[in-house]
Amino acid sequence: MPTTTCHHLLLFALLIFVLHLGASMKPATRSDPNGEVHGLLPAFGLPKGLLPDNVVRYSVSDDGKFKVKLSEPCYAQFSELVSFDKTIEGKITCGAVSDLSGIKVKKFFVLWFPIVRVDAGNGDGTILFDTGTFSETHPASEFQDIRPCKSMDAAAADE
Repeated sequence: MPTTTCHHLLLFALLIFVLHLGASMKPATRSDPNGEVHGLLPAFGLPKGLLPDNVVRYSVSDDGKFKVKLSEPCYAQFSELVSFDKTIEGKITCGAVSDLSGIKVKKFFVLWFPIVRVDAGNGDGTILFDTGTFSETHPASEFQDIRPCKSMDAAAADE
């Protein structure tokens, strides 16, 4: 995605967010019963399905730092099993999330690796996931649908 397009999308998303919050200058926590946060992700060049279906509230500051609260910690199945903590934090920019915490991917059947960065900035229809130890690229289409998230107890029973 060209840089100017990213900047326009980012400005548009920030404008919508500011208008949505009203005149308040401090970051506000928004309840999310209608999945608003999933609608914000595409405005930043990211697929809406990066977050599971159990978001209950979120906040985004004007520098892009965000916090997402889920109803409970849970697992979602993508091409790999992904675990979500109850709180997910990071910094969102156009096409990328950095300083990410609260999301882990299961590899080699037993090891969990935290995902620290997500990048969709190269415009080739893929998403790069970085754990700090290794990175993998997956088709962005894998994350277009919002996935149901199973509770930790239900996911453990499935294994």
